[in-house]
Amino acid sequence: METYEEKSGFQKFLETMKRLTWKEKIAHLWEYYKWVAVAVVAVIIAAVSVVISVKENSRTLLYGGVSVNVSVAEEANAYISDGWMDQLQGNEKKERVDFSEMLLNMKANTLSDIGMANAEKLLTMVEGGELDYLLMDAYALSYCGSNGIFAPLEKALSEQTIAKFEEKIVTIETDEGTYRGAIDISDLPFVKKYLTSKDKVYIAFPGNTGREAKNEAFLQYLMDWTE
Repeated sequence: METYEEKSGFQKFLETMKRLTWKEKIAHLWEYYKWVAVAVVAVIIAAVSVVISVKENSRTLLYGGVSVNVSVAEEANAYISDGWMDQLQGNEKKERVDFSEMLLNMKANTLSDIGMANAEKLLTMVEGGELDYLLMDAYALSYCGSNGIFAPLEKALSEQTIAKFEEKIVTIETDEGTYRGAIDISDLPFVKKYLTSKDKVYIAFPGNTGREAKNEAFLQYLMDWTE
């Protein structure tokens, strides 16, 4: 049952609204209830975001990659994501191809707060098997290599493909030894046109996703690009 105060308050609200013009009504509602409206909109946006996220994560990951300290033009993003999805003949309703950009920036010779957060995110994505390849500049290559992110190229690519890049292969040094772990792809036409970094652009493969069979085809896909 409504209390007298609640009913009285609502009646006062109605009486006030009856005396106002439409313009005044809108101003009155905004003045007294704007934070309620803002809260409702925020809840709706959050709910939609959760629904989209759940829907995205419910699709099977066909192939995933990230660029680290490398700027990627919009056209290149479409080629790497949508075009590669078409190459794999994926079903967009059930499958997905992921690609994102990330920054590991320095501040006073160490990672900035944003860089540190991104570094933790990157390591988590690799450990979770979400990344099949990384496109990086020299700093990101050094950082990731020192954290043991890359698999030896022999586990990611065929010897024939590795041989095509013999002079572009980068050796990774770790406490346990050295291995061939990355390739300088700066001279590929696609990279020259659409990818930008402060120095060169390298590609490497974590090799723990179960999708390693696609690595060779993806690298060839980048090599096959023409204007």
